This record gives sequence, C-alpha cells and structure tokens, in this order.
Amino acid sequence: PDRLGALPLGVRLLREHLAPSSAWAGYTRALPGAFASPFGFRDAQLRALKCEALVRHVLELREITRALAAAAANSTTELARTAFPSTRPSASDLTWACAAAASRALPVRGGGEAEPALVPLLDLCNHSAEPTAELVRDAATGAVSLVALAPLDAGGSVTVHYGEIGSEERILRYGFVDDDDPADFVSARFDALIVDTAHTLGEALPPGSTLRVGAPDEPAWPPPP
Repeated sequence: PDRLGALPLGVRLLREHLAPSSAWAGYTRALPGAFASPFGFRDAQLRALKCEALVRHVLELREITRALAAAAANSTTELARTAFPSTRPSASDLTWACAAAASRALPVRGGGEAEPALVPLLDLCNHSAEPTAELVRDAATGAVSLVALAPLDAGGSVTVHYGEIGSEERILRYGFVDDDDPADFVSARFDALIVDTAHTLGEALPPGSTLRVGAPDEPAWPPPP
C-alpha cells in the first residue's frame, strides 16, 4: 500500500540523487538529510503518536522499502537494471527518498485532479489554509507556474495549500498539523460490536429520546436542533 504516492516519486528522486551525472544533482543534494515526518521515526517515537493507522502505514512503508532495497541489490531485477544500474541503494536511502518525495511534493493542478509533483524552488512555499498562490501545470507543455490567487505585497510570504488532507496524512507527509484548516478531518474506526450495540439501543429507545454517553455533564447525543 502506498497511500501517499511517495514510492514512484521517491524511486525517481533517489535515482537522480545517486546518478553520477544527473541534471538534477544540484536539487537533490540541496535536500535535507532528514525530515520531520514519521518515516524516519524510531519505534519508540512511533508508539508515542498513539495513532494506529499512521503507525501501520509507516511500518508497511518500511517493509516495502526493505523489499525494494533487496530488489535493487539484485542486478537481475528490472528495478536494478532500469533505476539503479550503477549504484545499489539501501533501505535507509529509499526511506529518505520516500520521506523527501512525500514532504516536498505539492499538488499541481493540470486540467483534472491535482497530482503530487516535485517542483524545484517552488517546493519552498509554505502551507496556508488561505493560500496566496497555487501551482498550475500547462497540459500541453508540462510547464508548472506559480499563479497568484490574490494581490501580493512586496516582501510578503507566498503560500500554497498542501491539499485537502486530514491531520493523520498531513503529519505523515509533512510532520505537522494545521489547527486552522477548515478542510481538516480525522478518521475513526469503530468495532462492529459497538456499532451493533448502538443500533440495538437506538431501536429500543422511544422516538425523540437522546442517548447520553460518558460523564453526566457531557452533552447528550444527538444534540438538540
């Protein structure tokens, strides 16, 4: 599973980073050696997040990067022949590349749905829930432009929106959450027994009744209209 789409971009980024004469060498070598996202967290740091879905995704990605590193180390595999013909990356190399791709890729709109892309220099734009610019790709030429959404003051910050994603995915990609983002959401998973019990209680209660859960001073559910 690659919910973030980081693997294809990460492999391409690492290929350019390790290539002895890559045209993108200046860009890849300027990238940080570590990122604040959970990709590089130690096990104890992951457990401290107390988010099962997020931890599970990081662990799955670790397994995938180890498998990719093993494939890249075997000169007979297609990955080794096409992506890494001269240099064999380690699992740590691939983890770094995936973290870089996930945290630096920005949504680029090009006629359809926005897709993540690595755009040197423009990836320095910070996130804002009320951005002053957006990235737009020309469908014919592939060129990416930074288009202002409002008048900009000289010396002011140019911000973009990192996409309508929830807090879990935002911290997974970028290592932070945005408390002021109106598009934010959280995912929740309920045990089937809880759902069945709530359904049974709902059928047993008289019409118009409210179900109070938790301490007596907590609001009833459903809330009054």
